[in-house]
Formats: sequence, structure tokens, C-alpha cells
Amino acid sequence: MEVQHGSDNGCWHFLFTLPYSLSDNLHVNEGNDIPAIRPSFPKRIGARIERNLRRVYTEAKYNAHRSRAYRSGQTDSVADVVVIGAGIAGLAVAYELQQAGHRVTILEASSQPGGRASTIREPFGDGLYIDAGGFRFSPTHFLIRDYLRLFDIQYTPFYPARGDMFVYLDGKLARRKVAEPIDPDWLPRTLTSEEKWMFAQEIETNMYRVCGGVDSLVDAFVKRLAGCIHPYSEVRQITQDKSGVTVEFLRDGDKNSVRADYVVCAVPNGVLKNITLNPAPAPDKQEMISLLANRPSLLVYFQMPTEYWTGQNLTGFGVTDTVGEIWTPILDPDSEMCLTISYTKDDAALELLAMPDEVRVATTVQRCAQFLPWFGDFVQKNVVISWDEDRLICGSRSTACYHSQSQMDAVRRAEGRVHFAGEHTASLQLGWMEGALESARRVTQEIGTRAS
Repeated sequence: MEVQHGSDNGCWHFLFTLPYSLSDNLHVNEGNDIPAIRPSFPKRIGARIERNLRRVYTEAKYNAHRSRAYRSGQTDSVADVVVIGAGIAGLAVAYELQQAGHRVTILEASSQPGGRASTIREPFGDGLYIDAGGFRFSPTHFLIRDYLRLFDIQYTPFYPARGDMFVYLDGKLARRKVAEPIDPDWLPRTLTSEEKWMFAQEIETNMYRVCGGVDSLVDAFVKRLAGCIHPYSEVRQITQDKSGVTVEFLRDGDKNSVRADYVVCAVPNGVLKNITLNPAPAPDKQEMISLLANRPSLLVYFQMPTEYWTGQNLTGFGVTDTVGEIWTPILDPDSEMCLTISYTKDDAALELLAMPDEVRVATTVQRCAQFLPWFGDFVQKNVVISWDEDRLICGSRSTACYHSQSQMDAVRRAEGRVHFAGEHTASLQLGWMEGALESARRVTQEIGTRAS
């Protein structure tokens, strides 16, 4: 059945699909078909032209950026620098300082570098992998593109080019083509600011992911920083004086210390709260260290048959008001299995975080079954990731974007010989890997200026 709806922006078609089955072995119950919301042909062509023009413009800007690309220049004055934290920001600032000729020591509290930029490969089979952080980046994130190019790492579109995405709001379910906006006349209610943001990301289909997993970028930094990274080194105190900085840390239960000319704190703000800074920072900075928080989130990864999605012409991507975003970034029709992510944030995540893991999974499956009733029948394996419960990370992306410019100036400001990096200290791309890299460049320039 087809229903046409007129609007000032063009004609919308509401197409109701017939019941379908995935295959003889993967059968979908009749009556579970999903209505589709699709704009008229001319509007779809116009949107495609607009996206292509935006892509050309972005590439022109990137080429201009490449022509004036920043590289750390060699310095005549060599400094000893301790970098605390081996996440993307810490690795990048250490790499750039080393390229400039400085001596770098990286203290990492966990067993491996990368922080939230990590990739999950177990217990999944069939060579499956999926990122636990650093999922995607925009074509306008020029710094990460620079490093991927420098290290000869490939990247590929995050969102698929074909198939249908789905949307589930207030118990109302529909599908739409990739990159198509939501018809405002279909919406059952006013969107929240977070929902508007999620839909905007889906429309911007030029988003990319790192091929082979984001840990390939981490590994590229680690390879070039061989011997500089010291795992299991949990920093407890930073004491500075006129001539340098002493960093005290625990390794295997033993107290250790290292002396340096400068220190870079490249840890999440939640971790920084547990490090004593001596002397204490200025009042406005101390206030922000106490105030800055991280948004709660929960990620549940499901191993499923690929045909679960492809048999329905679905991409495995959707926006919901029950479990947040649904992603299936690597949907290879030639592979029998795929991994689907449920990415729940804010209040809905807090509710799940109060539950044991097995209940979190069962609740997430139950909520997915509200709009895809057969979802739970095909889940084979699952993994739950909560950065909020990792005391060495203390949460997912920060709430820095909700604070004023003056407050954020205090967050990123150096205190004497101690400098601060991380996505929460970025000026533009707060919460992204690009923001972490932006902060690394800033700190490299700060130390380079002081050490010269």
C-alpha cells in the first residue's frame, strides 16, 4: 500500500513493505513489516547533489590544509618530558615531541596503550572485530586523516551506501533510505537535542572508520615510540618547582618517581581528579577539574548472522529512543556473521549501568525486540563495554561542550610546567579523536615554544 503526503518541501511517499523472510532458516513473523518513509525522486536527487558538492568542498579544504600541514620542527634545546596517559592524545603529543628531538617518557596505568581507542576481537569468531571507542570520524577531521596518511592506514565509510536505516520513536517504527532526512510530518513528537544530533550524523554519510580497527592507529604510534611507554604505571602525584617536575607513580605496588622538565597530563578528567597536583592549580582550574564530568554510556556488542540484516535490505543502522543508536559498521554480504552495536547514552545508560551485565544484555535485547521482534532469536554472542566502570578511564566522552568558553580556557591552560591534553581540552572537536589530536598539537607547540 502507498500513501502520498504533500508538503511545502516536496512530496513524501509512505511505502508499506510486504512481510518478508531472511531465508528458509531465518524467518520473520508475518505482521512485523516496517513502513518506509521516502522522499520523492527530485528531492532525493537534490539531496545527493548537495552531499556531493559538500564532499568536493571538504576535499578542497583538506588539500589546502595539506599544503600548510604542520610538522614538529627540530629543536636546538632538548627537554625531558613525561607524558601521563597513552591514549590517542598522549601518544600523539609524545610522537610529535620525539620528532622535534625531545626525550619522552610515557606513563600508562593500564596494561596497554590506546585508552578508549581500542578494538574488540574476542570472543567473536570468523575474524570479526569492532571498535570499543574511536568508532568514526568526519572528513573534516583533518588531523586524523593526516596521521592515517602518514602511517599508511586505510579508512572506509562508516555508514553503508545502500539499504534502509530504521527509526523508532514513541513506539512508532519506520525505515528510510541512507542519508535521507526524517519527514517532520512523520515524527510523533519533537526531537530532543541528542536525537537531532544522532540524525544529523546519519545524514552526514561521509563519516569514516579506520580499516582493520582503530587499534591499527594506536599500534602505529606505539611502534614509533618503542621503549618510551611504561605500562602499569599509575601516577599519584605531580610536584613542580622552578627547575622541573617530579612525577610519583606506582608500578607493581612499588613507589617510583621520575624527574622531567615538563609534564603532559593526557588522561581523562575523571582520572586527573585522583592525581595530586602540588602546588594546587589556580582556583578556576581546580573548580573545573572537580566539575567536569563524562556522559554515561553503555555499549553492547551482538554477534549475529549477516543475513539477519541483508535479508531485509536493512543496513543494521538505526536511531531509537529506547536503546539509543544501533550500528552495524562492517556488514559484509560475503561473511556469514556480523557485529551489531547498541550504543545507549545518558539517562537510559544510567538505568542499564545499575544492572548486572546479564540483565543489561537481556534488557537491551528486550528493548530491541520492541521494534525488531525477532532480534533476540539470532543473537549468538555478546560483549558489554562500560567506560564508566573502568577506573583508569572513568567514562566516555566528556561534558566539556556544555561549559562556557572561559571555563574551557581554564581546563586547557597550563599550570607552570604541567600541560593538559585530551579530547576534553580541545577547542573545536570536543569528544572526538580529532579533538584529542588537536590538543596534542597545541601542547606540542606550547612546550616547543618554552623549550626553545
